[in-house]
Amino acid sequence: MKSEHRRNRLRAVLRRRCRNGWSALYLLPAIALMAADMTAGSALQNAPRPVGKPAAQAQLTVRLTGLHDRRGQVVVALFNRAEGFPERGALATQKIDLSKGAPLNPLIVIFRNLTPGVYAVSAYHDANSNNRLDSNLLHIPQEDWGMSNNPRPWRMPRFDEARFDLKAPGSSIAIPLTH
Repeated sequence: MKSEHRRNRLRAVLRRRCRNGWSALYLLPAIALMAADMTAGSALQNAPRPVGKPAAQAQLTVRLTGLHDRRGQVVVALFNRAEGFPERGALATQKIDLSKGAPLNPLIVIFRNLTPGVYAVSAYHDANSNNRLDSNLLHIPQEDWGMSNNPRPWRMPRFDEARFDLKAPGSSIAIPLTH
Protein backbone atom coordinates (compact mmCIF):
# COMPACT_ATOMS: atom_id res chain seq x y z
CA MET A 1 0.00 0.00 0.00
CA LYS A 2 2.81 2.42 0.87
CA SER A 3 4.71 1.70 -2.35
CA GLU A 4 1.55 2.37 -4.38
CA HIS A 5 1.12 5.69 -2.57
CA ARG A 6 4.76 6.59 -3.30
CA ARG A 7 4.36 5.72 -7.00
CA ASN A 8 1.27 7.92 -7.29
CA ARG A 9 3.08 10.75 -5.52
CA LEU A 10 6.05 10.38 -7.90
CA ARG A 11 3.75 10.49 -10.94
CA ALA A 12 2.04 13.64 -9.67
CA VAL A 13 5.38 15.39 -9.05
CA LEU A 14 6.69 14.44 -12.48
CA ARG A 15 3.51 15.63 -14.23
CA ARG A 16 3.69 18.98 -12.42
CA ARG A 17 7.35 19.51 -13.22
CA CYS A 18 6.94 18.55 -16.88
CA ARG A 19 4.03 20.99 -17.20
CA ASN A 20 6.22 23.71 -15.66
CA GLY A 21 8.88 23.25 -18.35
CA TRP A 22 11.32 20.93 -16.62
CA SER A 23 13.34 18.84 -19.06
CA ALA A 24 13.19 15.07 -18.66
CA LEU A 25 17.00 15.02 -18.36
CA TYR A 26 16.84 17.07 -15.16
CA LEU A 27 14.19 14.74 -13.75
CA LEU A 28 16.08 11.48 -14.35
CA PRO A 29 18.16 11.64 -11.13
CA ALA A 30 15.03 12.35 -9.09
CA ILE A 31 13.24 9.42 -10.75
CA ALA A 32 16.18 7.11 -10.01
CA LEU A 33 16.34 8.17 -6.36
CA MET A 34 12.61 7.76 -5.82
CA ALA A 35 12.59 4.38 -7.54
CA ALA A 36 15.49 3.20 -5.36
CA ASP A 37 13.66 4.46 -2.28
CA MET A 38 10.51 2.57 -3.27
CA THR A 39 12.46 -0.63 -3.90
CA ALA A 40 14.34 -0.39 -0.59
CA GLY A 41 11.11 0.35 1.27
CA SER A 42 9.33 -2.69 -0.12
CA ALA A 43 12.38 -4.88 0.58
CA LEU A 44 12.45 -3.75 4.20
CA GLN A 45 8.71 -4.18 4.52
CA ASN A 46 8.90 -7.80 3.34
CA ALA A 47 12.08 -8.70 5.26
CA PRO A 48 11.67 -11.53 7.76
CA ARG A 49 11.40 -10.44 11.35
CA PRO A 50 14.06 -11.81 13.70
CA VAL A 51 12.80 -14.69 15.77
CA GLY A 52 13.96 -14.76 19.34
CA LYS A 53 12.98 -14.03 22.86
CA PRO A 54 10.14 -11.46 23.03
CA ALA A 55 10.82 -8.22 24.84
CA ALA A 56 10.31 -8.40 28.59
CA GLN A 57 6.95 -7.12 29.75
CA ALA A 58 6.32 -5.21 32.95
CA GLN A 59 3.33 -4.35 35.08
CA LEU A 60 2.77 -1.09 36.94
CA THR A 61 0.54 -0.99 40.02
CA VAL A 62 -0.61 2.50 41.03
CA ARG A 63 -1.98 2.93 44.59
CA LEU A 64 -4.07 6.11 44.91
CA THR A 65 -4.82 7.48 48.37
CA GLY A 66 -6.67 10.56 49.58
CA LEU A 67 -10.06 9.91 48.00
CA HIS A 68 -12.87 11.25 50.21
CA ASP A 69 -16.14 10.61 48.38
CA ARG A 70 -17.72 8.45 45.68
CA ARG A 71 -18.80 11.25 43.35
CA GLY A 72 -17.60 11.11 39.76
CA GLN A 73 -14.58 9.19 38.52
CA VAL A 74 -10.83 8.91 38.92
CA VAL A 75 -8.73 9.35 35.79
CA VAL A 76 -5.23 7.82 35.76
CA ALA A 77 -2.97 8.51 32.77
CA LEU A 78 0.34 6.81 31.96
CA PHE A 79 2.92 8.71 29.88
CA ASN A 80 6.16 7.49 28.30
CA ARG A 81 7.26 10.85 26.84
CA ALA A 82 7.24 14.50 27.84
CA GLU A 83 5.09 15.77 24.94
CA GLY A 84 1.61 16.55 26.24
CA PHE A 85 2.33 15.60 29.86
CA PRO A 86 0.23 15.71 32.06
CA GLU A 87 -2.87 16.50 30.03
CA ARG A 88 -2.67 15.08 26.47
CA GLY A 89 -1.04 12.24 24.61
CA ALA A 90 -1.12 9.57 27.29
CA LEU A 91 0.13 6.11 26.39
CA ALA A 92 -2.76 4.61 28.38
CA THR A 93 -5.64 6.02 30.42
CA GLN A 94 -7.93 4.31 32.89
CA LYS A 95 -11.14 5.80 34.23
CA ILE A 96 -12.65 4.31 37.38
CA ASP A 97 -16.28 5.11 38.14
CA LEU A 98 -16.41 5.55 41.91
CA SER A 99 -20.20 5.19 42.12
CA LYS A 100 -19.86 1.50 41.18
CA GLY A 101 -18.36 0.58 44.56
CA ALA A 102 -14.59 0.62 43.90
CA PRO A 103 -12.64 0.65 47.18
CA LEU A 104 -11.57 4.20 48.01
CA ASN A 105 -8.40 3.99 50.09
CA PRO A 106 -6.31 2.78 48.46
CA LEU A 107 -7.72 2.67 44.96
CA ILE A 108 -5.52 0.31 42.94
CA VAL A 109 -5.04 0.71 39.17
CA ILE A 110 -2.91 -1.74 37.17
CA PHE A 111 -1.26 -1.12 33.80
CA ARG A 112 -0.20 -4.41 32.18
CA ASN A 113 2.02 -5.44 29.23
CA LEU A 114 4.33 -2.44 29.41
CA THR A 115 7.81 -2.32 27.98
CA PRO A 116 10.37 -1.55 30.69
CA GLY A 117 11.48 2.08 30.45
CA VAL A 118 10.82 5.60 31.68
CA TYR A 119 7.24 6.56 32.57
CA ALA A 120 5.25 9.17 34.49
CA VAL A 121 1.71 8.95 35.89
CA SER A 122 -0.84 11.69 36.47
CA ALA A 123 -4.14 11.17 38.27
CA TYR A 124 -7.09 13.27 39.32
CA HIS A 125 -10.50 12.85 40.94
CA ASP A 126 -13.01 14.15 38.40
CA ALA A 127 -15.79 14.71 40.94
CA ASN A 128 -18.25 16.21 38.42
CA SER A 129 -17.41 13.72 35.60
CA ASN A 130 -16.67 16.40 33.00
CA ASN A 131 -13.47 14.57 31.87
CA ARG A 132 -11.08 17.37 32.83
CA LEU A 133 -9.25 18.67 35.87
CA ASP A 134 -11.23 21.75 36.91
CA SER A 135 -9.22 24.83 37.86
CA ASN A 136 -9.94 28.42 38.88
CA LEU A 137 -9.00 31.61 37.02
CA LEU A 138 -5.41 31.32 38.27
CA HIS A 139 -5.23 27.72 36.92
CA ILE A 140 -5.08 26.29 40.43
CA PRO A 141 -6.73 22.84 40.43
CA GLN A 142 -10.11 22.69 42.18
CA GLU A 143 -10.21 18.87 42.25
CA ASP A 144 -7.86 16.43 43.95
CA TRP A 145 -4.83 15.51 41.83
CA GLY A 146 -1.45 13.83 42.07
CA MET A 147 1.56 12.65 40.07
CA SER A 148 4.22 9.98 40.32
CA ASN A 149 7.09 11.11 42.62
CA ASN A 150 4.59 13.53 44.23
CA PRO A 151 6.09 16.81 42.91
CA ARG A 152 4.35 19.92 44.25
CA PRO A 153 5.86 22.99 42.54
CA TRP A 154 3.89 26.23 42.26
CA ARG A 155 3.12 25.32 38.63
CA MET A 156 1.97 22.15 36.85
CA PRO A 157 4.76 19.54 37.22
CA ARG A 158 6.91 18.60 34.24
CA PHE A 159 7.55 15.08 32.95
CA ASP A 160 11.11 14.99 34.29
CA GLU A 161 9.83 15.78 37.81
CA ALA A 162 7.34 12.90 37.74
CA ARG A 163 9.36 10.33 35.78
CA PHE A 164 10.44 6.95 37.13
CA ASP A 165 12.11 3.82 35.75
CA LEU A 166 9.90 0.77 35.27
CA LYS A 167 11.84 -2.48 35.20
CA ALA A 168 10.59 -5.99 34.45
CA PRO A 169 8.63 -7.68 35.95
CA GLY A 170 7.15 -4.47 37.33
CA SER A 171 6.77 -2.18 40.28
CA SER A 172 4.29 -0.35 42.45
CA ILE A 173 4.00 3.38 43.10
CA ALA A 174 1.84 5.36 45.52
CA ILE A 175 0.21 8.64 44.58
CA PRO A 176 -1.57 10.75 47.23
CA LEU A 177 -4.38 12.81 45.72
CA THR A 178 -4.58 16.25 47.32
CA HIS A 179 -6.36 19.50 46.60
